[in-house]
Amino acid sequence: MMGLIEFAAGVSGTTREPFVHVTWGNEKGQLTPAEAMQHGIRAIQAAIEAERDAGFIDWAMSSDGPHLELPHAAAMLAGLRDHRSQADPDPRQDA
Repeated sequence: MMGLIEFAAGVSGTTREPFVHVTWGNEKGQLTPAEAMQHGIRAIQAAIEAERDAGFIDWAMSSDGPHLELPHAAAMLAGLRDHRSQADPDPRQDA
């Protein structure tokens, strides 16, 4: 892993436009504030989904749940993800 992704607010000295400076290891770049917010929302949503999915797999494979083997639990999770994407549009999709 390359370490934390760091963000810093900035303002252009020539245009006076705001920007977000991004650093990750040796990689550096700039985003508009809107782009930075979109990335942040997507990262938070992915983290929430990862935690929820891990909890579901844990339950599905446990003795308190249906006690499925991993391939069956993963298939069930894939089915739930498909259903969610049909019922609830992904809020991370650009309008």
